Amino acid sequence: ELLAARGLSRRVEERFESVEQLLDALRDAVAPARADPRLARSVALEPAGELPETSPSSRGLSTLLDELPRGLVSYPECQVRPTTVRLALARQPIDDDALAAAPVELRHAHAIVRGGPEWIPEVAARLVLAAIFERRGDSLDSWIAFTRLLLRSTLSTGFFAFVVQPRGSSQLARSLARVWSSLHRGTELAVSPAREGVVMLSLRAPPALRDALARAELRALVAACLELARVTTFDMVEREGDGEAARFELAWR
Repeated sequence: ELLAARGLSRRVEERFESVEQLLDALRDAVAPARADPRLARSVALEPAGELPETSPSSRGLSTLLDELPRGLVSYPECQVRPTTVRLALARQPIDDDALAAAPVELRHAHAIVRGGPEWIPEVAARLVLAAIFERRGDSLDSWIAFTRLLLRSTLSTGFFAFVVQPRGSSQLARSLARVWSSLHRGTELAVSPAREGVVMLSLRAPPALRDALARAELRALVAACLELARVTTFDMVEREGDGEAARFELAWR
């Protein structure tokens, strides 16, 4: 409760300076419980152990590289703002030794992400995020939670803070599409109302850019937007796509 009060404080000087500071405070808060074997499973923030090869959540860097038709230069029309991937790298850096042993595509992608442009190729960002995911050994649920915190940090400032202010259902639905288009070029998030409090989301992107991790990012983005709009209860269920898009039904109240 104290962490939540600090994070939502109206006084800027009382808020966490970054998502990294928030995560550190959260880890310190749950440390005593994690030391208790009776409670450790319920408060673990970073699941340990290898994921089954057949699990969709085990998809990482090698899988993504296999699916890219032209490696790092695949889908040049698809670009992203690098804010989220840079926050992820700040929290989970890839050290020089790991980079030296990594595929050359990851080394080049890492240099692009760290390079400073306002927009970078989405494939470069995806490769770095996939490598971080693989190194963390996360389940998709844990990865969504991690990414959601990063996105909340991005969306809590400037233009995004205005876009995700509390508002009616139709306005909030349009806000989701606007936020996506402000962070992505060359891919599209279409939002169509189904009924009050329910919309259909359609993510149109090349196959490799709507894989398990891309869908996890979309879930994290939706969760971050709705939380900032003070929507506390929502459900997002994947529906059958059309071969060119991933489709989801989103309901909230």
